[in-house]
Parts: sequence; C-alpha cells; structure tokens
Amino acid sequence: MLRDVLDNLQLTGAIVVWVVTVTRVAMIRKPSSRVLWFALFALAVGQTLQVEPVYRAVDNAAGTPGAAALVKHAAALFAAANTASIVATLVGAKPRNQQRARLAMAVALMLSVVPWLIRPPAAVPPSLLQRAEYYDSTARGLVHWMAFLSYLGWTLWIASRICWRFRRIESNRDSRIGVTMVGAGTTIGLGYVAEKTLTEVAWASGHGPAFVLFDQTAEAIILAASVSLIAVGTAYQAATTRIAQRIGHHRDHAAWQRIRPLALRLQVEFPDIQTPVGLSSSERLVAALATTHEGLRRLTAYLPPSSLAEAALTRRDCAAHWLHEALSIKAAGNPPQHAMTALPLSDSGLTRESAIDLALVYRDSIEARERRPARQLESRR
Repeated sequence: MLRDVLDNLQLTGAIVVWVVTVTRVAMIRKPSSRVLWFALFALAVGQTLQVEPVYRAVDNAAGTPGAAALVKHAAALFAAANTASIVATLVGAKPRNQQRARLAMAVALMLSVVPWLIRPPAAVPPSLLQRAEYYDSTARGLVHWMAFLSYLGWTLWIASRICWRFRRIESNRDSRIGVTMVGAGTTIGLGYVAEKTLTEVAWASGHGPAFVLFDQTAEAIILAASVSLIAVGTAYQAATTRIAQRIGHHRDHAAWQRIRPLALRLQVEFPDIQTPVGLSSSERLVAALATTHEGLRRLTAYLPPSSLAEAALTRRDCAAHWLHEALSIKAAGNPPQHAMTALPLSDSGLTRESAIDLALVYRDSIEARERRPARQLESRR
C-alpha cells in the first residue's frame, strides 16, 4: 500500500515536470533559453526513472542491475550543471563559470559511470528488488555516490543561495514568486543529498536493509516536491504573464464589442473618420475609442452638451437624450451651428468606461428605438 502511494507520488512529480517541459518546448528556438529547456528535459527523464516500473523496465532492457540508476543520475548531473543557467534566466543575469561547472560535471559523471562499467554488478540485493534505486557496499558504489552527491550538493547549494539572495531584492511579484519556488525546490533538493548520504553510509556499514523503507519514503517525498517546485518555478512568471495577456485581450475584445456599434454609427455620420484593418484586440479598442471621441466631439457642433454639464455620464436618461437629439439633427442634414468642444461629455475626457457607458446607452435607447419602426413595418407586411 505504501509503495503504491510513493510510486504515485513519484509519478505525479514526473507528470508535473513533463507538462512544464512540453509546454515550454518553444524555448529551443532561443539560444539564450535552450539550455534551460534541456535542463528541464533531463529533470523530467530523471524523475520518470524514479517510477519503479519504468526503472525496472530500463534495468531489464540493459541487462545490468543499476543501469537505470546510472541514467537517472546522469540526467540529474546534467540538470544540476545547468542550474546556474536556470537561475540566471529567472533573475535576468548572465551565467558565470559555466565552463567550470560543466567540467566538474564531466568529472563527476566519469567517476560515477566508469567504476560501474569496469565491473558491473551481477545481481540486485534482495532488499532492493522492488526499489527504483541501487546500493551496495563495494568501492564501486562508494565512488559512484560520493561523486554524484558531491556535485549535486555543490550545485544545489549555489542555486539555492542565489535564489534566496535575489528574492530579497526583486520587486516584480511574479518573478519573486518564481524564484522563491526554485529556491525552495533546490533547498529541498539538498535534503535529498543529505538523505542519500545517510543511506549510503548505512549500506557501507552493513545496515542498509534496515534503511530501505526510510529511504524509499523520504526519497519519494523529497524528489517529488523538489523537481515540481523547480519546474513550476521556472515557468511561473512566463505563465502568469501569458495568462494576464489573455485576460487583457479578452477584456479589450469585450470592450471593443460594446463600443463598436456606436463607433460604426459615428463613422456613418462622419465618413472621413475611418479606422485601419488588421488590428489586434487592444489596437481595435484604441481605434474605436479614438473614433468615438472624435465623432462625439463633432456632434457637439450640432448640439452643445450643456444639458450634461452638471450630470455624470452614468445618468443614462440625460446621455441618451443628448446623443439621440444630436444624431437626429445630424441625420436630418442640418449644418453645424456651434463650435466644437474638446471634452464633450465629461471633464476628464472620454475614458474606456465612459465610452462603454455611452455605447450601452446607444444600444439600449437609441439603436433599439430606431429599429422598432422597421420591425413594425416588417410585421405589417
């Protein structure tokens, strides 16, 4: 029962990382963020190999016990080697000492893999038959774990320290949250290094089998939390920015849809007022606001909005009366009799809210009134 829960926890962590990795695949096109995506990909591969059935399938395919452990540890080393790039991308800084970090990764990878290749294990210890990990008390195992954990701990410590320092000075809320999540993930990852060190010491001293349950539980919880926080943290700011843009586009489009009937009517009355085509939602809204403002300003030459001087635009009856009378005078072909005013309907100018309010007045009071005779005539026919 516990093993199933822990496997599901590891699987959840893998799904989270894969979702982030797949949704950010466009990062490959940018040289500045390409390394970040491959680091996420390595993190996803390593976390997937934590799932016991996947681990066992890789081991069986390789025909060597512990082969899956080498693959996932190599993926973890690659992701760790680019941790500085991940953090630098988040904080907007240029990565430093990347060559040194990758050289250290190459050394750690060689020390981890070569002893295994020289003398591969012949069998899995009975207590590890259902484990997504491999330990033994030989020199091969000690060298592997020392190289792997030393490098992993070093890179996680550097990344964690940078994140927490940057968090204190960052003013952007979304960026601060993203860096905090990555910092929390790398800090929790240091707990993985400590737990594995304790477990390897136990195996080296002959007490390994007694630590299997503790190791399995701690590893599943720590890794699932760590990789999920790191992956989500790297994508948090980009995701919130994209969501905010989508919400903004939706609001602009909704506002444009409300203002559009009045803007079109004013364009009919004043044909020289035209808007370009092929605009985005925000550009369409700006164009509609400009058209509405200019059309209303010209209408004041036919009927001054003096009746609205002491009334807010939210008083629909007053706004409807002026707009209807001004449009009627213009439609009747009468020439303008007054000077145009710069701010026809409010002291603060035509804002989005006031334009929407007037557009709703036009739709509910004037457009509906003009359509009613046509509908009655049509029904009589």
